[in-house]
Amino acid sequence: MPDRFGNNFGDTSVLTFLYENESGLNKGNGFIEFNLNQLPSNAKLKRAILKLFINTNDSIFRNIPLSEIFQSHGWSARAVIQPWDEHISMYGNEPLTSGALKIQFPANDSSFSCSIDVTPIIAKELERPANYYGFIIVPPYDQKKYMFNYCSSDHPDQSLHPELIIDYE
Repeated sequence: MPDRFGNNFGDTSVLTFLYENESGLNKGNGFIEFNLNQLPSNAKLKRAILKLFINTNDSIFRNIPLSEIFQSHGWSARAVIQPWDEHISMYGNEPLTSGALKIQFPANDSSFSCSIDVTPIIAKELERPANYYGFIIVPPYDQKKYMFNYCSSDHPDQSLHPELIIDYE
């Protein structure tokens, strides 16, 4: 039975933040965590999908050709392996992450969303629930080409909040 779990943490309407350095405007990593405590302890995981929605209100998004939006674009997700706080987790003091499982995002669909199969990460997290601290969302290396952003749970349109959809028996 599929269920939707919790919200991510953060106080901006998008998952990743912009910063400027000597190379120009860049996008930092984003963090997202869902409450898995609602999942029954005897549940057998079948599939877990992280669904993210592009912030289409962003002026940068409107300047990207649709053909590029619908391609696979280099975003990825990994497990966070230590506690973090939404107000201090920024470039330079980010929590540790696991390199064991790196999930590449598929292409965005026509609804400007991306459904990422995170089953391997959630399965690992369910094996050691005391060590679950969510996901790090990593933007593509070629950030100049793909400057669009995904919405967070603080986006004013609740229908665009991230979702973790878990199918279990």
